Amino acid sequence: MRSVASILFIMVVYVWLFGCGAKDLPVPPRREKPPAVKDLSYRIEDHNLALAWTIPKKDKRRQSNLAGFKVYAAKVPLSESDCKNCPLRFIEVGDIPIPKKREQEQITFFQTLESGYRYVFMIRGYSDDGMVSVDSNYVDFVHE
Repeated sequence: MRSVASILFIMVVYVWLFGCGAKDLPVPPRREKPPAVKDLSYRIEDHNLALAWTIPKKDKRRQSNLAGFKVYAAKVPLSESDCKNCPLRFIEVGDIPIPKKREQEQITFFQTLESGYRYVFMIRGYSDDGMVSVDSNYVDFVHE
């Protein structure tokens, strides 16, 4: 009897000490980036720019819901636009939330342009949980 009690005691102590393996913080579920915009296009009338793109379809495998888009622009004076290796400095020029009940699949963003600059625009989608998509295609043009 004593050996059975000893074995049970050792098993209880072993389970208590080593239980279910290594103790660590819980790991959050893997989050995917929202889908990227691939069809960014533009139209210019006078000094007014209209950017347009299609809202990417929701992928059933993705856990991140697309909540909106941030519009970024780089504006380079024409006197400096010959520098091919100079980095572009994008700044956020718009934030467009997607309404929960959306009727349209196309988004349009408007901006007034100044003459004498090379402009480059791109879009990044963002999710309601803070994930950001990769850059969209760029639109690059000169407005004289």
